[in-house]
Amino acid sequence: MKKTYIFIFLMLSNIAMADCTYNGKKYSEGTVLGPYVCSGGQWITL
Repeated sequence: MKKTYIFIFLMLSNIAMADCTYNGKKYSEGTVLGPYVCSGGQWITL
């Protein structure tokens, strides 16, 4: 059970650090800039 909590904590901490960079500025996961969305540390088109 303890291993499960550690695994979940590590997965969530990785998600929180998945920022995208645009023109030298960091944007958090889910940010929408025009036709792009920050998802998984990358800009994807809608």
